[in-house]
Amino acid sequence: MKNRLTRMLQVAGLVTDEQTSETPRPTSVDGAANSDPITFTDYDDTSKGHQVINDSVVLNADDSLKIDEGADVKHIYEEAAVVDGPYPIERLAKVLAGLSQMDVASRRVAIEAMDAADDTWSIEDVLADGRNKVNALTSYQNQVKELREAIRSEVENRITESQENKNLAVADIDKQISELQIKREEFLSTSATEVAQLRGQDLAAEDAATREVARIEDNIKQIKNILTLFSKNENNTPSNS
Repeated sequence: MKNRLTRMLQVAGLVTDEQTSETPRPTSVDGAANSDPITFTDYDDTSKGHQVINDSVVLNADDSLKIDEGADVKHIYEEAAVVDGPYPIERLAKVLAGLSQMDVASRRVAIEAMDAADDTWSIEDVLADGRNKVNALTSYQNQVKELREAIRSEVENRITESQENKNLAVADIDKQISELQIKREEFLSTSATEVAQLRGQDLAAEDAATREVARIEDNIKQIKNILTLFSKNENNTPSNS
Protein backbone atom coordinates (compact mmCIF):
# COMPACT_ATOMS: atom_id res chain seq x y z
CA MET A 1 0.00 0.00 0.00
CA LYS A 2 2.80 2.41 0.95
CA ASN A 3 4.73 1.77 -2.27
CA ARG A 4 1.59 2.20 -4.38
CA LEU A 5 0.75 5.57 -2.77
CA THR A 6 4.34 6.69 -3.18
CA ARG A 7 4.34 5.83 -6.91
CA MET A 8 1.05 7.71 -7.37
CA LEU A 9 2.44 10.83 -5.71
CA GLN A 10 5.64 10.60 -7.74
CA VAL A 11 3.69 10.37 -10.98
CA ALA A 12 1.66 13.40 -9.91
CA GLY A 13 4.94 15.25 -9.25
CA LEU A 14 4.11 15.81 -5.59
CA VAL A 15 7.05 13.93 -4.13
CA THR A 16 10.52 13.01 -5.37
CA ASP A 17 12.67 9.93 -5.01
CA GLU A 18 14.73 11.79 -2.41
CA GLN A 19 11.64 12.42 -0.29
CA THR A 20 10.68 8.74 -0.26
CA SER A 21 14.19 7.32 0.08
CA GLU A 22 14.85 5.19 3.13
CA THR A 23 18.37 6.64 3.37
CA PRO A 24 18.72 8.36 6.76
CA ARG A 25 18.60 12.12 6.51
CA PRO A 26 21.52 14.16 7.94
CA THR A 27 20.59 15.75 11.22
CA SER A 28 21.42 19.05 12.84
CA VAL A 29 23.23 19.42 16.12
CA ASP A 30 19.95 19.12 18.03
CA GLY A 31 18.99 15.90 16.24
CA ALA A 32 16.39 17.42 13.91
CA ALA A 33 16.56 16.21 10.33
CA ASN A 34 17.82 18.77 7.80
CA SER A 35 16.39 19.22 4.32
CA ASP A 36 16.92 21.42 1.32
CA PRO A 37 15.02 24.64 2.07
CA ILE A 38 12.09 25.51 -0.14
CA THR A 39 11.14 29.15 0.21
CA PHE A 40 7.85 30.93 -0.27
CA THR A 41 7.48 33.00 -3.41
CA ASP A 42 7.83 36.25 -1.45
CA TYR A 43 11.11 35.30 0.20
CA ASP A 44 13.87 37.84 -0.14
CA ASP A 45 17.36 36.31 -0.04
CA THR A 46 19.28 39.57 -0.47
CA SER A 47 20.33 39.47 3.20
CA LYS A 48 19.64 43.15 3.69
CA GLY A 49 17.32 42.50 6.58
CA HIS A 50 16.86 44.36 9.81
CA GLN A 51 18.75 43.00 12.79
CA VAL A 52 16.44 41.20 15.19
CA ILE A 53 16.75 42.54 18.73
CA ASN A 54 15.49 40.62 21.73
CA ASP A 55 15.42 43.57 24.12
CA SER A 56 13.47 46.79 23.87
CA VAL A 57 14.58 49.09 21.08
CA VAL A 58 16.44 52.16 22.26
CA LEU A 59 17.83 54.59 19.71
CA ASN A 60 21.07 56.47 20.19
CA ALA A 61 21.56 60.04 19.02
CA ASP A 62 23.57 58.91 16.00
CA ASP A 63 21.23 56.11 14.94
CA SER A 64 19.64 56.40 11.53
CA LEU A 65 15.92 57.10 11.74
CA LYS A 66 14.84 54.46 9.28
CA ILE A 67 13.62 50.89 9.15
CA ASP A 68 15.37 48.50 6.80
CA GLU A 69 12.98 46.50 4.69
CA GLY A 70 13.29 43.10 3.05
CA ALA A 71 14.64 41.17 6.01
CA ASP A 72 15.77 37.63 5.11
CA VAL A 73 13.23 35.28 6.68
CA LYS A 74 15.92 32.65 7.18
CA HIS A 75 17.88 35.16 9.24
CA ILE A 76 14.79 35.86 11.34
CA TYR A 77 14.46 32.14 12.05
CA GLU A 78 18.15 31.87 12.93
CA GLU A 79 17.90 34.78 15.37
CA ALA A 80 14.90 33.10 16.99
CA ALA A 81 16.77 29.76 17.13
CA VAL A 82 14.16 28.09 14.91
CA VAL A 83 15.54 25.06 13.06
CA ASP A 84 13.71 23.35 10.19
CA GLY A 85 11.88 20.23 11.24
CA PRO A 86 12.00 16.89 9.39
CA TYR A 87 9.54 18.28 6.84
CA PRO A 88 9.60 22.12 6.76
CA ILE A 89 6.31 23.87 6.28
CA GLU A 90 7.73 25.65 3.22
CA ARG A 91 7.98 22.27 1.49
CA LEU A 92 4.39 21.49 2.34
CA ALA A 93 3.40 24.93 0.99
CA LYS A 94 5.00 24.02 -2.33
CA VAL A 95 3.17 20.72 -2.42
CA LEU A 96 -0.13 22.45 -1.66
CA ALA A 97 0.56 24.91 -4.46
CA GLY A 98 0.86 21.94 -6.80
CA LEU A 99 -2.53 20.74 -5.59
CA SER A 100 -4.19 24.12 -6.02
CA GLN A 101 -6.68 22.72 -8.55
CA MET A 102 -8.09 20.38 -5.92
CA ASP A 103 -10.68 21.36 -3.34
CA VAL A 104 -9.59 21.72 0.25
CA ALA A 105 -10.82 18.28 1.33
CA SER A 106 -9.00 16.54 -1.52
CA ARG A 107 -5.79 18.38 -0.77
CA ARG A 108 -5.97 17.34 2.84
CA VAL A 109 -6.52 13.69 1.85
CA ALA A 110 -3.51 13.87 -0.49
CA ILE A 111 -1.26 15.31 2.24
CA GLU A 112 -2.44 12.71 4.74
CA ALA A 113 -1.66 10.04 2.12
CA MET A 114 1.86 11.46 1.80
CA ASP A 115 2.21 11.36 5.56
CA ALA A 116 1.14 7.74 5.63
CA ALA A 117 3.52 6.89 2.78
CA ASP A 118 6.63 8.38 4.38
CA ASP A 119 7.72 7.38 7.85
CA THR A 120 10.43 10.07 8.07
CA TRP A 121 7.96 12.84 8.90
CA SER A 122 4.46 13.44 10.14
CA ILE A 123 1.93 16.21 9.67
CA GLU A 124 2.37 17.08 13.33
CA ASP A 125 6.05 17.76 12.66
CA VAL A 126 5.08 20.15 9.87
CA LEU A 127 2.51 21.93 12.03
CA ALA A 128 5.02 22.29 14.87
CA ASP A 129 7.54 23.72 12.41
CA GLY A 130 4.91 26.15 11.17
CA ARG A 131 3.95 27.27 14.68
CA ASN A 132 7.58 27.91 15.59
CA LYS A 133 8.08 30.00 12.46
CA VAL A 134 4.87 31.94 12.99
CA ASN A 135 6.03 32.74 16.52
CA ALA A 136 9.43 33.89 15.21
CA LEU A 137 7.87 36.04 12.51
CA THR A 138 5.33 37.51 14.93
CA SER A 139 8.12 38.38 17.32
CA TYR A 140 9.98 40.07 14.48
CA GLN A 141 6.82 41.98 13.53
CA ASN A 142 6.55 43.22 17.10
CA GLN A 143 10.19 44.31 17.04
CA VAL A 144 9.58 46.27 13.83
CA LYS A 145 6.56 47.94 15.44
CA GLU A 146 8.62 48.68 18.55
CA LEU A 147 11.37 50.15 16.42
CA ARG A 148 8.77 52.28 14.64
CA GLU A 149 7.54 53.64 17.97
CA ALA A 150 11.13 54.26 19.10
CA ILE A 151 11.79 56.22 15.91
CA ARG A 152 8.57 58.19 16.41
CA SER A 153 9.61 59.06 19.97
CA GLU A 154 13.15 59.95 18.93
CA VAL A 155 11.87 62.13 16.08
CA GLU A 156 9.60 64.02 18.49
CA ASN A 157 12.50 64.47 20.93
CA ARG A 158 14.77 65.77 18.19
CA ILE A 159 12.06 68.10 16.88
CA THR A 160 11.55 69.50 20.38
CA GLU A 161 15.30 69.95 20.81
CA SER A 162 15.57 71.60 17.40
CA GLN A 163 12.74 74.00 18.20
CA GLU A 164 14.27 74.86 21.58
CA ASN A 165 17.63 75.52 19.93
CA LYS A 166 15.89 77.65 17.31
CA ASN A 167 14.09 79.68 19.97
CA LEU A 168 17.32 80.26 21.90
CA ALA A 169 19.17 81.26 18.76
CA VAL A 170 16.39 83.61 17.63
CA ALA A 171 16.18 85.16 21.11
CA ASP A 172 19.93 85.74 21.10
CA ILE A 173 19.78 87.27 17.62
CA ASP A 174 16.87 89.49 18.68
CA LYS A 175 18.85 90.62 21.71
CA GLN A 176 21.83 91.46 19.52
CA ILE A 177 19.57 93.32 17.11
CA SER A 178 18.06 95.30 20.00
CA GLU A 179 21.50 96.17 21.33
CA LEU A 180 22.66 97.16 17.86
CA GLN A 181 19.53 99.26 17.41
CA ILE A 182 20.32 101.14 20.64
CA LYS A 183 23.90 101.65 19.45
CA ARG A 184 22.56 102.83 16.11
CA GLU A 185 20.32 105.40 17.77
CA GLU A 186 23.18 106.53 20.00
CA PHE A 187 25.47 106.88 17.01
CA LEU A 188 22.86 108.81 15.04
CA SER A 189 22.26 111.13 18.00
CA THR A 190 25.99 111.64 18.54
CA SER A 191 26.51 112.28 14.88
CA ALA A 192 23.63 114.79 14.74
CA THR A 193 25.04 116.67 17.74
CA GLU A 194 28.48 116.70 16.18
CA VAL A 195 27.11 117.96 12.88
CA ALA A 196 25.14 120.69 14.65
CA GLN A 197 28.25 121.76 16.50
CA LEU A 198 30.27 121.83 13.29
CA ARG A 199 27.55 123.82 11.56
CA GLY A 200 27.55 126.27 14.45
CA GLN A 201 31.32 126.60 14.26
CA ASP A 202 31.06 127.16 10.52
CA LEU A 203 28.47 129.90 10.95
CA ALA A 204 30.53 131.48 13.73
CA ALA A 205 33.56 131.44 11.47
CA GLU A 206 31.54 132.98 8.67
CA ASP A 207 30.33 135.79 10.94
CA ALA A 208 33.80 136.32 12.33
CA ALA A 209 35.32 136.43 8.87
CA THR A 210 32.69 138.93 7.70
CA ARG A 211 33.30 141.19 10.66
CA GLU A 212 37.07 140.95 10.34
CA VAL A 213 37.01 141.69 6.64
CA ALA A 214 34.75 144.68 7.27
CA ARG A 215 37.02 145.96 10.03
CA ILE A 216 40.09 145.67 7.85
CA GLU A 217 38.19 147.27 5.02
CA ASP A 218 37.55 150.29 7.24
CA ASN A 219 41.27 150.54 7.93
CA ILE A 220 42.03 150.30 4.27
CA LYS A 221 39.55 153.04 3.48
CA GLN A 222 41.06 155.34 6.09
CA ILE A 223 44.54 154.82 4.76
CA LYS A 224 43.40 155.27 1.19
CA ASN A 225 41.65 158.48 2.10
CA ILE A 226 44.87 159.85 3.56
CA LEU A 227 46.81 158.70 0.54
CA THR A 228 44.33 160.33 -1.77
CA LEU A 229 44.40 163.55 0.19
CA PHE A 230 48.14 163.95 -0.01
CA SER A 231 48.26 162.75 -3.53
CA LYS A 232 46.05 165.73 -4.52
CA ASN A 233 48.19 168.18 -2.56
CA GLU A 234 51.29 166.98 -4.35
CA ASN A 235 49.67 167.61 -7.65
CA ASN A 236 48.63 171.18 -6.65
CA THR A 237 51.99 172.31 -5.12
CA PRO A 238 53.95 174.75 -7.49
CA SER A 239 57.41 173.73 -8.48
CA ASN A 240 60.52 175.84 -7.28
CA SER A 241 62.22 176.23 -10.63
